[in-house]
This record gives sequence, structure tokens and C-alpha cells, in this order.
Amino acid sequence: MTPPLAACLMPTAGRFHMLPRAVRSFREQTYPNRVLILLSNDPQEDELIRSLYAGPGIITHAAAPGKTIGYYRNVTAQLAVSAGAKIAVHFDDDDWSHAERISEQVAALQASDRDCVGYRAGLFWDEQTGTAWMYSNGLISYCLGNSMCYWLKVWERVKFPELRRGEDWEWLRQVDSLGIAPENPRIIAGIHNGNTERYRIEQVAKSSISWKRATEWDDFCREEMAL
Repeated sequence: MTPPLAACLMPTAGRFHMLPRAVRSFREQTYPNRVLILLSNDPQEDELIRSLYAGPGIITHAAAPGKTIGYYRNVTAQLAVSAGAKIAVHFDDDDWSHAERISEQVAALQASDRDCVGYRAGLFWDEQTGTAWMYSNGLISYCLGNSMCYWLKVWERVKFPELRRGEDWEWLRQVDSLGIAPENPRIIAGIHNGNTERYRIEQVAKSSISWKRATEWDDFCREEMAL
């Protein structure tokens, strides 16, 4: 039986130099029935993205600039529904994902009978300092926004609020149930000057138990996050 079509949702703007890494992560996924929804909201990048990435397994789309991230989340989700996808996976343009990530998350979603599954912990790579950090949050109703994997029928019932940041957490508060997928970890998120939410990681870590220096992951992150 063919597994459900999973759509990886990737809004992007101003990060053209990071896309090769993110798209490579998508192409290396082992989950067989997948599509990448690559939505550009930067007119200067639209044509380049279309010329380089349009093709089998990837849907490129241009959207008006200046909208909220919540708006772009909804546009990518609607494109996924139109393509026949049943499951959405947030696949950020500045992240690296393990090749088994989609397979594992879809399996966890199907087995959990939940609306959404995600990770409560993940690796972060500070590109400026070349250091790896681990973030973890034990809240029952929380998962990392870039790790969300959910049924699109749930999104059709509950749309993302049109916020400039934090739209994922607000959306999670409105869905019925959240499951946590096994973590090993499966995502490396980039910390850089173009982040929607700026991280001054060393200062934040001094006052937050959620952040810990992960020296054992430095070499791994340096290799996988190379541009």
C-alpha cells in the first residue's frame, strides 16, 4: 500500500544561499511518497528558485512579500492540500534534517492517533561562533515549531494565526492533541543573522535551563550545516 503523501512546507525569503542544504535534506529523505512545497516571498529570488528547483517532487510558488509567517504557513498548507497531500511536515529553509526524519515522524503520527507530533528537544548550530547547542522543553503542550508534523485535515479545521512569529505555538494551543516523536536528534536548526527571532545564545543559556552547550555535537553539526 502506498503511504500517504507527505508535503514538506518551506516558506523562504532572503535565504537563497541556504536553500541548497535544506533541499538536499529533503532529497535525501527515505520516505518514498513526499513533495516539497517551496514558497518564495522575495521577488528577487523567485526566478532563481523556480529555475533551480522546479521539477519532480518539488512545487515552487511565489507569494506576495511583506506578509506574516502565519500567512505563508497557510499558503504552503493550501498548496499541499491541492497537491493531494494528507500530512504536512515543517521543513525550514535554514535547517538540516536527518534522512529518516519524515519516515519516523509519519510513523509516529499514524501510531499516536494525535493531531500533530513533534520534538521537544533539538540541536542548534550557531554559525557565527561555530558552536552546537541543545534546546529542550518539557512542557506537555510544546514542541519545536520547525519539527511539527500534522494531518492536513486538522489544518483545514484550524488555520495558522497571521502572526509574524510564534504562529506555530499559537496553532498548537488550538489543536486537540500533540504527540512527541522519538528524538535522537533529527533536526539541526541554524542560528544566524537572518533568524526571524534573534538568538544571543550564550547570554540566554546563562539564565535558562532549557539551553545547554553540546560540544559532543560540534563536529557533526559543522559537517552537516556546511553551505
